[in-house]
Amino acid sequence: MSEERLLLENFEKEESHFDAHYEEFLKKYEDMVLAIKDQKVIDADKDLEKLLERLEKKGIDIRRVYLTSIPKKGIAFIL
Repeated sequence: MSEERLLLENFEKEESHFDAHYEEFLKKYEDMVLAIKDQKVIDADKDLEKLLERLEKKGIDIRRVYLTSIPKKGIAFIL
């Protein structure tokens, strides 16, 4: 299986986990960016750049991490 296919499958698995646990994450991580790997929140921060710097310092390949954010209540994203 190709590297791209493995990354896509992992992304889908992490996204499903995030969706299934959104309410739990909302209570703990509102207004933050989350880094999820192996169906666990491995780090979170209000500042994406700070979060990415910490992941890099830990030697974590961000291509293998699901990054998502939980907006502050009353704020909606339009995609």
